[in-house]
Amino acid sequence: MPLSPTPRDPHRRERILEAAARLISHYGYGKTTIDDIAREAGVSKGAVYLHWAGKVELLDDLLVHEMRRTLADFWSRVQADPMGGQIGPMYRHAVLAMQANLLVCALYTQESRVLGEYMQRRGAERYTRRFLFGQDMIRQMQAAGLIRSEL
Repeated sequence: MPLSPTPRDPHRRERILEAAARLISHYGYGKTTIDDIAREAGVSKGAVYLHWAGKVELLDDLLVHEMRRTLADFWSRVQADPMGGQIGPMYRHAVLAMQANLLVCALYTQESRVLGEYMQRRGAERYTRRFLFGQDMIRQMQAAGLIRSEL
């Protein structure tokens, strides 16, 4: 959750998240520091702390951000597939979208090389994030008429 609602640079938060995604995907959570992320994003370390209290909070937001990107990827795959509205292709597209995002894939497979100590520290919260991701997906499927609204 951002600590400062109105940064001077409206794209700074996004740049920091993108830098964190690149570095954590490549080096892993344990080997990536706030200094590394700030340098990669082209901002000061203090600028990172304007948005997040620390590395754990940054990764919490990053995983939600990446899950939303994965969901958007899933929907674009479904919409591009003439058979995309059927349960089999939908499942395939969900798996392919998840595999295309290393951080989301690491979250779902509990990959310790990428997420390391975060997995142990956050424990049950990763299931909460999965559940919230699932709720978003179901709501969008209902809105698209692919799943009945009462389900």
